[in-house]
Amino acid sequence: MTSPFSIPPSPAGVVSQSDSARFESCRGSSSRRIWQPRRPSSALTWTSLCTRACICKAVLNHVCYPPSPFELGFSHPALCRLQKTIPYKWMMNSDRSAAELERPWIHITTPSKIVISGVEVRGCLMQTGTFSVSLVDAIMRLWTHLDDRMHSDYEKIGLKYKRWRHFLPTTFSVCVRDGSDFLGSDIIKQSFLGDHLKYDVEDCQMVEAIKSSIRHEEIVIDLHKALFSCKDRFFSGWDVSSTGWSTFYLTDFPPKSKFNNTGLYAVHYARNFTGDLLANELKDASESNLSEIRGEILYLLLSIARNFGYKPQELFTALRQWWRQ
Repeated sequence: MTSPFSIPPSPAGVVSQSDSARFESCRGSSSRRIWQPRRPSSALTWTSLCTRACICKAVLNHVCYPPSPFELGFSHPALCRLQKTIPYKWMMNSDRSAAELERPWIHITTPSKIVISGVEVRGCLMQTGTFSVSLVDAIMRLWTHLDDRMHSDYEKIGLKYKRWRHFLPTTFSVCVRDGSDFLGSDIIKQSFLGDHLKYDVEDCQMVEAIKSSIRHEEIVIDLHKALFSCKDRFFSGWDVSSTGWSTFYLTDFPPKSKFNNTGLYAVHYARNFTGDLLANELKDASESNLSEIRGEILYLLLSIARNFGYKPQELFTALRQWWRQ
């Protein structure tokens, strides 16, 4: 590797929560790593895959990589309990009309359109629900938006840092899994390039994607190759080889999860993975604490500035002290 485009040894990551919730540590000879789950599962599961690397355009003076928000002490704004419980109880209220549920609760247009009805949102976020690809795409876009706000807020007080991580839509993983032409997809291209990105992807050490599967096929290697294919198609000047990466298995991330909760765990891990461990582990699973996490996601999706979906007056009134901010 030539010095202008070389990257320091840095791991890639996979954090998976299946019914076993067990992982195993295994380091190869290379200092570069890919993180991968230990055991297969026959249930529908979601897996958070994090490749810690740099995708470059034509970076000639790249000297070092930015610190992570975890190292800097940056964090997304914390919600109070009412912000989580009010929208969740409203959503689960049996009095919700069919007309209300059929309206698009999530309607995001940038960089590509995501439209999700109340029926789908409710079906995904209820206790027995399973996350859909569309919902996970919206959540990954939500994490990007929260990172945008977080960095913007700190820049206002003179703390300006380049971005450390980049979230990819689940659509990317689905295209790779299904053998689709992901390089020819506008959605995938817009995930790496465009004016909607408030940072340079080439500065990021962590590239995160989430995939779903009926079984844990060995997709992590395919995703790794696909990321390098995107680098070659959408960027120029990066000569880091896609070969020589070892596999590293994470161990013992509690708690164990039912298969229908793996989507929830995957998006949580994507948001909280530091590159080595979790900054915020979930408590032992119970109906109560998982409802709060689902309620937090619902609140954030409904209130995100880029969401032009249905905002019911009843809910807006209950949350007006926060939504006016």
